[in-house]
Amino acid sequence: MHTTRRKFLGLSAMAVSGTAIGVDAAEPKKRTASDLLKVGVILGEYPHSTGWAALANGINGAATTPNRTGMIYTHVWHIKNEEAAAFAKRYGVDTVVRNFDDMVGKVDGLIIDTVMQTPWVHRLAEPYLTNGVPVFSDRPGSDAVWKVKKLI
Repeated sequence: MHTTRRKFLGLSAMAVSGTAIGVDAAEPKKRTASDLLKVGVILGEYPHSTGWAALANGINGAATTPNRTGMIYTHVWHIKNEEAAAFAKRYGVDTVVRNFDDMVGKVDGLIIDTVMQTPWVHRLAEPYLTNGVPVFSDRPGSDAVWKVKKLI
């Protein structure tokens, strides 16, 4: 049977639509707090963590969606304490830490979410990596090859 490009694209679109509808209609797994990974975040001036925090924790105490991320933000640090406090209040984050490394031993993973701190990612990540905590840097790992080698 010969399939034209137009027919193929139409069938593909229908298949994708059907799959998406099936996924959306599925009831999300009910998660307990112990099922969720506790995540700490180091914020910067232009964070992307606001979207993830809204999905994981909800906004202003009201969960807008069932938690589908498998994580919950529990700790936050920002060089400006008032910024960390505002983030914590908006997204229901339990703990604002005074020092960037105060989350070691308290979180299952760390997100470094700032482009402005790229030159210091190797220093921000070091205490966590040394203690076996996975780190996700939302920006480049560093601004120098020797710093990336230190991370590795």
